[in-house]
Amino acid sequence: MRKSVALLLSLSVVSACGGSSDTVNISTSALRIFSDGAGVGYLESTVNGESRTGYVITPFLTEVLADIEGDNEVPDYTLNVPQVGTGPNTIISEGTATIEGTTVNVLAVTTTEGDVGSFVIYDPILDFSILGTEGPIATGIPTSGDAIYAGTFGIGLRLDTSSIELGTFLATVDFDDPTPVVDFDGFTTNYSVTGLATVSGGSFSSSLITIETPFGGSVSGSLNGDFHDADADDMAGVIYSNDTSGTYVGAFVGSK
Repeated sequence: MRKSVALLLSLSVVSACGGSSDTVNISTSALRIFSDGAGVGYLESTVNGESRTGYVITPFLTEVLADIEGDNEVPDYTLNVPQVGTGPNTIISEGTATIEGTTVNVLAVTTTEGDVGSFVIYDPILDFSILGTEGPIATGIPTSGDAIYAGTFGIGLRLDTSSIELGTFLATVDFDDPTPVVDFDGFTTNYSVTGLATVSGGSFSSSLITIETPFGGSVSGSLNGDFHDADADDMAGVIYSNDTSGTYVGAFVGSK
């Protein structure tokens, strides 16, 4: 079941733009492993000839990554994830997905075009959640000019994803700079995430993000994200606290 959910993440199925192929080629890498074996992974997939990238925060990280690289057959699935709201440049959907006979709860946020998304999937039987983002690999990364991205941002407790709060974010990038950075500002009712992430090709990252929490002030965090689509029109990524247990996790997706 863990493998099936992760495969669906890489296929964009939950974000309502999934491929019709029976197979998907996926490569993975582990970015961070928490003290309980959960962690953060990076996915690169090819679906119907389209290259896509994304991130996943999941229990049993090593096992999940090994599973999805070892068997790339797309599982049988049905979806019932209707739109429930909107955010800046984004659509918010919530419902269920039935994967090989098991029904899971789904919260998904996509760009208005529907091809870049972030999601939380919760399996109530196994009592674990997988958080992920993904979208088409970026082409034509700008080499000059400023860009402002706006979108939906969510964060909460990793071991209780029902606590995740949705809010908004703004991110600015000065592509004229020889070493561009993403200046990220995300806010919900009770959380904020701020900091600078260094751009490298089509990705950006930082281990010096500040997470303001409702449970005892600020903690340090990390951010990993990608630009997506032509001219890097969209972005998506994940955020997680730097403590050994990865207490706080979040995701964001937005567009210029």
